[in-house]
Amino acid sequence: MGTRGRRRVRVALWGSGVAVAFPVMWGLLWTAEALHSKSLDVGDQAGVLSFGAAVVGLVVSVVSLLVAWLSYRADRQENIAEVTELADAFAASVRAEWETEARLRRLNDPYPLPVSWQAASAELAEPWSTLTARPGARSTAGPEDLAGQYEDIGTLFRDRLPFRRLILLGEPGTGKSMVLVRLLLDLCAERQNGDPVPVLFSLSSWNPAAEELSQWLERQLRIHHPALAAQHRGVTRARALLDHRLVLPLLDGFDEMAPHAQAVALDAVNQALPVDWPFVLSSRTTEYRRALEPDDGVPVRLNGATAITLQPLDAAAASTYLIRDAGGAHSSAAGRWAPVLTSLGTNSPAATALKTPLALFLARTIYNPRPGEGRGGLPDPGDLCNEGRFPDANAVLTHLFRAYVPAAYRPHPQSPCPWTAEQAQHYLGTLAGLLEQRDSGTDIAWWELASRLPRSVMMFLKVVALTVFTTFCFFCVLLANDLFFYAPDHVSFYVTESLGRLGVGFLFSAVISVVFVLLLQIAEREVPAVKLQWRPSRSVLYRTALAGCAGGVVLAFFTFDTPDRVAGFFVSTVLAGVLTGWRVAPTDLTRKTSPLHVLAEDRRSLIALSVRMSALGLLGGPTVFAVVVLINWANVDDWQNFGPVGMWHFAFYMVLGLGVSISFTAAIALHRTASAPWFLVRHYLAFRRLLPRDLLAFLQDAHEKRGVLRQVGAVYQFRHLHLQQQLRATFSDE
Repeated sequence: MGTRGRRRVRVALWGSGVAVAFPVMWGLLWTAEALHSKSLDVGDQAGVLSFGAAVVGLVVSVVSLLVAWLSYRADRQENIAEVTELADAFAASVRAEWETEARLRRLNDPYPLPVSWQAASAELAEPWSTLTARPGARSTAGPEDLAGQYEDIGTLFRDRLPFRRLILLGEPGTGKSMVLVRLLLDLCAERQNGDPVPVLFSLSSWNPAAEELSQWLERQLRIHHPALAAQHRGVTRARALLDHRLVLPLLDGFDEMAPHAQAVALDAVNQALPVDWPFVLSSRTTEYRRALEPDDGVPVRLNGATAITLQPLDAAAASTYLIRDAGGAHSSAAGRWAPVLTSLGTNSPAATALKTPLALFLARTIYNPRPGEGRGGLPDPGDLCNEGRFPDANAVLTHLFRAYVPAAYRPHPQSPCPWTAEQAQHYLGTLAGLLEQRDSGTDIAWWELASRLPRSVMMFLKVVALTVFTTFCFFCVLLANDLFFYAPDHVSFYVTESLGRLGVGFLFSAVISVVFVLLLQIAEREVPAVKLQWRPSRSVLYRTALAGCAGGVVLAFFTFDTPDRVAGFFVSTVLAGVLTGWRVAPTDLTRKTSPLHVLAEDRRSLIALSVRMSALGLLGGPTVFAVVVLINWANVDDWQNFGPVGMWHFAFYMVLGLGVSISFTAAIALHRTASAPWFLVRHYLAFRRLLPRDLLAFLQDAHEKRGVLRQVGAVYQFRHLHLQQQLRATFSDE
């Protein structure tokens, strides 16, 4: 709420207070005067008193309702203003992200391809007369006015549709994703404060039978933009944006959903997005037509949506683009394309395949030299005209996809790559296979890599890591006990003794680690941590009390000393509260999101947690010692000799507290942050030679320098679904 709005509320509240003061004072004065009247008996006085109290109560009640209503209205207006500011900040982040992505995808290099569209067939959308007859429809010329080209998509969506609800259809590779990116950037450029934020979603991971669209959109926003997982007035930022309709969904890849879910998805979109909520949905034409003609149930059309179909590129556009990318008509590199250019415009397999932006992008990457790269060793594009090797267009496209990754990883003096083409093919195939095994769609999120492994493997890795930490701490505590309380001048002897008891400590640590992993398995994180805060809830208090009782009971079997039992209860209670009370508080929304940024934030939260827990251990250990001393106060006979002994106890309990805090820090890190499990998983997969040890560097290189991957928020995706499927086939062959 602005300053003017707050001033109005204050004036209204002060006015209400002044207004109520006069009737209340009148009621009190009238009651007092009536009570002082000597003509009234006791019954009449009671009636006057009751009437006066009723008048005052009525006035106060009315004013209370007025104040409550004004407060509610002010709070509601303030909430709307806060969510609007949130949307404005989010829009700046989305625009910066996709401007960078458009540059890395080379959508305008050397120039945007002239992708065009026409109105889709009448059976693929609502009849035009029905669309324009709906209440609130904008007046438009007719479906013939829908035709346009790449640079017109923003104008089409804003001004030439009955409703801002668009179905973008086309064959594979015709540029649907490219047009969506252009539309997103156009909408961001024209956006005014308070307008919806265009956000690109990949529908491949949505199961409409298990999750409503609004819930899935919220989850995707929290995954791709972790800052939206922060709380805002009892809900996540993502949910607040959706509730106020400040997200304009660009739903890409409808054809990538399971076939049995597509018809259900159309009805789910109608239920979740009313006609006045804009959206865009893209799909291959064949799959969308099949969804409109389900084997079971009634066909469903998207309410208020207009459909357009992308057209293949003509021969002149494809020829001009290939020549321009090769350096111009007079360059020697362009001469290599002569056989292909001659075939364009015919029905040959090569000409049929090279009608889409995707095929042209693959072809230029494979056959054209990059700046600073010689032509020696490059394959000859004329081979595409060999109909013996490539009898149809599908054979040409399959060859282009298979040759794309080796071409992207060609050695280049200006852009050296740490990985060979064979290694990159193997690693990318592993990633594609992991996505397929867990049916997780197209998102390559580093923090979700742990969920791609079998659950038993992940639990084993966590138990091993916790056992190592706990064993180390156990050994340090035993060594400190021997050094502080026995003979410090016989260090080597006690080190040997402690090593001899290391086996017992290892077994003890393994048992404790298994218990930790099993108990905390239900509390694993869904998204990376950005900032950890200790915010206990009611369930945390219950667990803390239960752990304290358990600690006291366990110590009862090992000691009959009441102070030690009390100390055990105290330590168990404090550590349980510390262990379970950590919550995540995501940070600044306006910052550009990337996988490396999210990992850095998660690691910073882990370091901050380690520092806090270490300080807690160093202070908590001596605190426990102080509790034991206070309980044993009456049993100490000679306090003059207690000073030196107490200092040794103090130092021992510092080591004990630090050791316990390190163990608990490891347990918290494995279940409240994402970077700790990520460390285990990537080294495990690197040990098996399935992925490189520095996986994020590999993914960043594949995105920024090779063009094999694309980035959507904090996750990577393969450049095209067909590329992912081709690489998955290589993973299956291995």
